Amino acid sequence: MIRVVTNALVAKQHAVVIGPPGTAKSMIFKKAAEVLGVSFFSQLMGKYTKPEQVFGPINVKTLRESGDIRFNTKGMLPEAKIAFLDEIWKSSNAILNQLLRVINEREFEDGGQIRNIPLWSVFAASNELPEEEEGLEALYDRFLYRYWQNYISADKWDMYLDEFWRTNQPGFKVGFGPISFEEVEKAHAQLWKVDLSPIKQKFLKVLVTLQDEQHIVVSDRRKGQCMIAVAANTVINNRKVAQAKDLDILQYTIPANEKEFRVINQVLEEVVGINQKILNELTDLTPQLQDILEKCKAENDPEDLAELLSLAKNMKAKVDAYTGNKDPDVKRMLKSIEAILAEIRQVVINKMDL
Repeated sequence: MIRVVTNALVAKQHAVVIGPPGTAKSMIFKKAAEVLGVSFFSQLMGKYTKPEQVFGPINVKTLRESGDIRFNTKGMLPEAKIAFLDEIWKSSNAILNQLLRVINEREFEDGGQIRNIPLWSVFAASNELPEEEEGLEALYDRFLYRYWQNYISADKWDMYLDEFWRTNQPGFKVGFGPISFEEVEKAHAQLWKVDLSPIKQKFLKVLVTLQDEQHIVVSDRRKGQCMIAVAANTVINNRKVAQAKDLDILQYTIPANEKEFRVINQVLEEVVGINQKILNELTDLTPQLQDILEKCKAENDPEDLAELLSLAKNMKAKVDAYTGNKDPDVKRMLKSIEAILAEIRQVVINKMDL
């Protein structure tokens, strides 16, 4: 999910997470806002949620003096940089009508006047997809990124329990940040300078394969927005020219439901190559391991060093799954990661011996 959040921020787009309760959906969005140091608005939506709970209460003074209906928006959605709307499809019609404009145009109608608002990204969550007959298709379409979050599989429970215990200790702080929001804005500006020509034909092949063989039609608007997502993924990986592996982000922008998610993953593996997906995962792991290495070099407390080493070992478990891969690029990446892991181990051993 972190990858989707990061891409959505760089792309200046919106994302919705579909999944059961208790999968840390709201926590991740709140942490993102904290790390970036920006204004954050959060609201659990429901059938009886009132517009003033989202957009702010009506300004009684203005209403009495001029008869205009204006809102006190301080601390509410119209003044937030990042917003999280939980159970968004359960919102009332009065809220949904306003949300469509807020999300799409980043504008808010206040007393007959249209205000531009600072909103950068809206993140939403729901336990289910919107029902077709409820007329929510337009709002759902405004979320470029769709992510299906499920409970952790049994083979990862042991790792999860260790991480849960570590990160819920009193006084625990994330190992990075704060990050200036200016960095996000700079990354977004770089997005439009990305050369997408090297992946254009593969992208078109993905679209044609989906339409002709799987009967999955991608709207013209979403086709264009998918290019934004690919460019954002390129920028995040510190490149100016898109590569085939950047198309992997399409698994989160094209599917309308979980069945399509599985189909599109298969098509991407056929067109782009399964090894590109592995390379993408390993590429995401590399900076995380580099961060652990730097922390080990700066840290002297034995308990903290042991925790960092444990974190590195958990990541190594992911790497070990690809040890037998014969693709030259994958082998090269694995060798690079093994070198970082070896250096982490050596730094910790040296400091423990002191």
